[in-house]
Amino acid sequence: MIASVSERFDWIASDKRPRRVGVLGGTFDPVHVGHLAMADATRIELGLDAVLFVPTAGSAFKEGAVVASPEQRLSWCRAAVRDNAYFDASGVDIERGGRTRTVDTLRDLHGFFGDHVRLFFIMGSDAARELHRWADSPTLSSLASFAVVPRAGHPFGAREISERGLDAFDFVLLEDAVMDVSSTMVRKRLASGGSMRYFVPAAVAELIGLDDPYRPVEQAHPSDEVFGPEFELRIVSELERRVSPRRLRHIRGVADMAERLARTYGVDPRRARLAGLLHDWDKGLDDDGVRRRVFDLGLDIDGRMVFDMPALLHGPTAAEALRRAYPGVPSDVLQAVGRHTAGACGMSDLDMVVYVADAIEENRSFAGVQDLRDLIGGVSLEKLFFRTYRHILADLIARRKRIHPRTVEVWNSYVLDNRD
Repeated sequence: MIASVSERFDWIASDKRPRRVGVLGGTFDPVHVGHLAMADATRIELGLDAVLFVPTAGSAFKEGAVVASPEQRLSWCRAAVRDNAYFDASGVDIERGGRTRTVDTLRDLHGFFGDHVRLFFIMGSDAARELHRWADSPTLSSLASFAVVPRAGHPFGAREISERGLDAFDFVLLEDAVMDVSSTMVRKRLASGGSMRYFVPAAVAELIGLDDPYRPVEQAHPSDEVFGPEFELRIVSELERRVSPRRLRHIRGVADMAERLARTYGVDPRRARLAGLLHDWDKGLDDDGVRRRVFDLGLDIDGRMVFDMPALLHGPTAAEALRRAYPGVPSDVLQAVGRHTAGACGMSDLDMVVYVADAIEENRSFAGVQDLRDLIGGVSLEKLFFRTYRHILADLIARRKRIHPRTVEVWNSYVLDNRD
């Protein structure tokens, strides 16, 4: 017997009270708003206590056609259901491996939960019409009731049940039709450079963007292309979705200032501008969102920073997310993005350019910012970085903010060589 099927709903197995659990199986390649709407409509109409999204390991009907890995599809389902207390994602089929058969899924779930739980397998009317073709249909019909959601062009009722020899199945015919969205539609949009917005939950869109399995290999951006105007337009377009207009003005200002500093101090201006454009990629996330980003990306970051100073996290998370989403972005650009929040010992020239540009771009108006701008070209890049760092550290102290130990390390590593 399997040990667990769901973090949220394993307790139902030992509850022993009559419960009603929905099961929505599929490839979820990717999971989209139509899946969520269908699950929610079924839950409400049938009074379900829970709904499990169960992604297949490998589909018996779509062999060779599933693009994303089982692990990706499971993580997307978990992200999609995170904010609905009635939903959870189960890896029971993926853990079993091999070609997934619904009869195995329901057998495992029935064996885990017990007879006090009534399972409802949720499906569209198009799929229900083909149930007579599914593996071991006699056993399948004994393991669950089948909640059938109508789909346009696929009538399903007493006539279809009789004609297709499905009388042994316990069907519950629902009233709400499903949204006309399909995973195939979403994949085609992504492959052609279209937007996922409003087709998949925002949390899922974030994860797909990290390691997009749907982008054709030929569309990956080699290093030369990431410095071109078309790539900048693409990045700006994406930033318009990710951050506020005010934040975008700041980002443009950082890109302009980074390019100016680079030309002054002999740094590659193309790399500086690109790093400036990318540095606040994750700035639109709130504290909890950026913490989740750390865990979703599997980053090894000091726990004090994660829980006490989340404002410093958007640099490291952006660097890793961009590395996965845009493999053509050079590693030194990503390093500068990752270091722009807290700095680091041994900053490269590009790191210092981006750090300073973030602090003194034209939209900044704090006391002393013009004094720092006036130093450009009159002092070395390291001196300009140190003066900027000193100003920021003094401001943190004046505002009685916590200071991360790394900030102290950076200060100590530069202070001896930059005494006025």
